[in-house]
Amino acid sequence: MSTKNKKLVREITEVVWNKRGLDRIADFYALDFVGDYRPYALREGHEGIRAMVEGAWTAFPDYHEEVHELIAEGDRFVVHLTLRQLGIVPTPRS
Repeated sequence: MSTKNKKLVREITEVVWNKRGLDRIADFYALDFVGDYRPYALREGHEGIRAMVEGAWTAFPDYHEEVHELIAEGDRFVVHLTLRQLGIVPTPRS
């Protein structure tokens, strides 16, 4: 099972996040998905994922995720990844 889950995470990262495959969200996320990304609001269902992905691309047009390591043991799963977000624009200070 852990090999299958690792493959799935790599595919989600590449297809949805890096290649912007919004039309594939339903292939990877359940309708009742709830993502807890504190301190931000809960992301619920396909629309929640869509909003999160679109928000990342809007803020950072060159957004890219690179998976370095996946660890799966029992019911625990850890993803070590790097986010590349070069589109950060400094804001004026008052």
